[in-house]
Amino acid sequence: MAADTAGLRTAADLLDRSGNVARDTLVSLTATVLRLPARGAILSPGSAADISCQVAALTVGPTGLGALVLHTEALARLVRLSAAAYDANEALTRQLMQRVQQAMLPVKLTYELVGTAVNWRARQVGIDRDIIPGTAGLTGDLVLMLHTALNPAGMDLLSTEQQLTGIVWAGELFGMFRDSTPLTVNQIPSRTPTGAGPKDLGGLVDEINVAGRSPEDRERIVVQRVQQPDGSSAWVVSIPGTAQWSPISQANPADLSANLRLMAGLSSSLKPAVQQALASAQRQAGVNPGSEPVLLTGHSQGGILAASLAHDPQLAKEMNIREVVTFAAPVTGMDLPKQVNGLDVGLDGDVVPHADNQDTANRLNRAQISCAAPTDAANNFATHDSHGYAKRAHDLLGHDTDVVAAQDFYQRTDGVFLGGTATTYTFELQRPMPAPPAPAPPKPAPAPPAMWNPPPVLPAR
Repeated sequence: MAADTAGLRTAADLLDRSGNVARDTLVSLTATVLRLPARGAILSPGSAADISCQVAALTVGPTGLGALVLHTEALARLVRLSAAAYDANEALTRQLMQRVQQAMLPVKLTYELVGTAVNWRARQVGIDRDIIPGTAGLTGDLVLMLHTALNPAGMDLLSTEQQLTGIVWAGELFGMFRDSTPLTVNQIPSRTPTGAGPKDLGGLVDEINVAGRSPEDRERIVVQRVQQPDGSSAWVVSIPGTAQWSPISQANPADLSANLRLMAGLSSSLKPAVQQALASAQRQAGVNPGSEPVLLTGHSQGGILAASLAHDPQLAKEMNIREVVTFAAPVTGMDLPKQVNGLDVGLDGDVVPHADNQDTANRLNRAQISCAAPTDAANNFATHDSHGYAKRAHDLLGHDTDVVAAQDFYQRTDGVFLGGTATTYTFELQRPMPAPPAPAPPKPAPAPPAMWNPPPVLPAR
């Protein structure tokens, strides 16, 4: 049902666009006729009358532009009302099913957790099949458990963003989830300064995995300038996922705080740091920042960061972001400006892409792809691994794929962001940490105890 209403809303958007074109044409044609000199009508009344008849035929009557505008806009509104009615019915059905699932959740979740643990152990000892069947629902049930915990009354009183904002604000009272210190951005030598640019979706994940090989105390991103044989150039920025799960801010900014703040729509020090790294690479290449198109791509938290950068219309314009490709990222609820195209790739059984509790995006500039998980994934959590995403992208989403969303992506990006020759710039982002307190001065050595001298013995008288 969600896919059907997404199609209805997309059709309504297309009808709106057609109506706008027809209206603009009508206004332009009317304005052109009004600007015709009156002398022409006097000197050639027959031609003037002919023009008037043709304009009237185009603009007035049941087949004129005016009627087309009204008909198209009315049809768009009718389609949207139909989609809203379907959505209301679907929401009611979903709420009823959710109540049933919540009632069964304790028993079902216990079974799935135990089953997943047993199956994972079986993989460790060389058994390549599930010992306990029926654990594939663990992903959805974990999301349902989180949603139920955040909405204990059983009502969606707060959006996901509002829930996360509340968690962040509460954590800040206890020194957690704080992120107000600007990051240091340092360029380091790239492993492959020049080479072939990424060729497909699998190649994009490969670049993310290269960026992910960073030290524990810093985040590494890869910026590439892709130059095509025709002389055109574009930029690809690859951002890896979460590296630090402590709620207390550490030196590595790719942490739990960044996850929550980005998904809640709050400020994050990672956003200006990525913009600074990209601008630095562009200046080194002799390019004015914002003058060449940019593709942002990331896995998990990297995808959240990429979508969050493009979600900000001002940043998207300043950086000239044209494409956002995310892997295993919960970004469905983040709208993108109309000049930015989005592609979100997930794997069946991966809990993370559904963590924002949002329905499929139904927008003209947004598409989702869901692929079967690798058969060698040990459990639901291993499905989230970026190397597994790279394998599935290479296997299923190459240029020979029959997935329409991937085909559309290649039509837009081949010869722009994909292919060609890449010059690579690598940057490390780090949060400055306060210097440890100076050691206390050593205490002076205690004075040696005074020797007790017994009183002298006097001679007897």
